[in-house]
Amino acid sequence: MREKIIELRERGYSYNQIVCELGCAKSTVSYHCGEGQRAKAAKRQRVYNKKILCNKIDQFKSKSEKTSRLRRSAGEFARNKSHTGKASQLFGYQDVIEKFGENTECYLTGERINLYTSEYSFDHIMPRSRGGSNELSNLGITTKKANMAKSDMTHDEFMEFCKAVLVHNGYKIIEG
Repeated sequence: MREKIIELRERGYSYNQIVCELGCAKSTVSYHCGEGQRAKAAKRQRVYNKKILCNKIDQFKSKSEKTSRLRRSAGEFARNKSHTGKASQLFGYQDVIEKFGENTECYLTGERINLYTSEYSFDHIMPRSRGGSNELSNLGITTKKANMAKSDMTHDEFMEFCKAVLVHNGYKIIEG
């Protein structure tokens, strides 16, 4: 597509004429013809990716709090105490990247996860309902399905649940 857009532009076609000729979006033509458009698009994507991760961090920190399910800013969250009586540890985007890397895996299934997508969940390894905190040390990254299945179980309870499902369906469990 890029080559055809450039060819038409060199032949003197306007952006609108190229759109009509190729049936593509004007933004696509602009991206391939404009000065510095690739660098601008890459920068926008990095900012967008960071926002996705920051939103997930905010959701993790405010999840299951009794007073509100609304997301809170990191500062407001840190001023509130968890039901363990300890003030929550502040952490942000860079802390998550440093702990897990940009490409990590689900701690429950082993599936690869790219933190710059929205296709994963933050999990409280020790559920808040069981005394777990909103601290970085209690953060686990999972696939959305694994997090939904685990719900408010501890890791050991979840593993026992998975074993029971497999045994019920005729599988044999080999402890290893």
